[in-house]
Amino acid sequence: MNTKSFFKAAAIAIVVGTVSGLPATGFTSSAIAAITVDDKDHDAKAIEIIEAGIEAMGGRDKIESIEHVKTTGTLSIPAAGLKGTIEIYISKPNNMLTVMDLGMMGETLQGVTDGVVWSSDAMGGPRLVPDDEAKDMLEQADPQASLKYADLYTTIKHAGEAEWDGQAANKIVLTDEDGVESTQYYAKESKLLIGTETQAKTPMGDVQVALTFRDYKELGGHLQPTKLVTKMGPQEFMMTFDSAEYKEINAKVYELPPAIKALVEASKEND
Repeated sequence: MNTKSFFKAAAIAIVVGTVSGLPATGFTSSAIAAITVDDKDHDAKAIEIIEAGIEAMGGRDKIESIEHVKTTGTLSIPAAGLKGTIEIYISKPNNMLTVMDLGMMGETLQGVTDGVVWSSDAMGGPRLVPDDEAKDMLEQADPQASLKYADLYTTIKHAGEAEWDGQAANKIVLTDEDGVESTQYYAKESKLLIGTETQAKTPMGDVQVALTFRDYKELGGHLQPTKLVTKMGPQEFMMTFDSAEYKEINAKVYELPPAIKALVEASKEND
């Protein structure tokens, strides 16, 4: 299997709800009805559902206070018989490092450092991530990206009710400025985000990804899903997060590896 493809899916799962959460805005009903950012098309019912999910997460002020977060857990690929560990570091403004170790498949690194988006793994080696793949990672590197959904999507629509992971849910369809469509599912009972469907840019092309968020718990004082199931076609990946820390992270964590530094210098010379 392609470790980069898996890693892209894992990264998308993290930005949707694992690290940033869905913090509350405290909008009034009249403000919700009035949300139209420039030429954006956001319907009131969709915004109301998203805001209810946000409120269930614990509050905008709490999320806005986050400057650093380190999340750790385990991951598995049952079909391949693989198990390993995952660590995610995020710091304002827009620094991120994810470390994934799948034993015999070696260590995979992916990061954002001062605007440089990069990855490195034992099979593919170091590389600078191209712009079409980098967009999601740049959003993930912002601890408060989930507060900015009204700016990130040109269209946000309620698309009725559906079932996701055995739960009745409201279905929200979002379209970004590039025309890429994604779908979010909010549980009717808990109001929490429990699933997403989206398309990921990978070195192999566009891949459809479905994510399921389970077992919301408080880690480090913040509510988040502690189990994530990622499906890419017939493949399924599982992540379980057991700790989250919100204390300052040493800037050295985000330093570019020597091989990536060399690629950056080479790209500057080519420009």
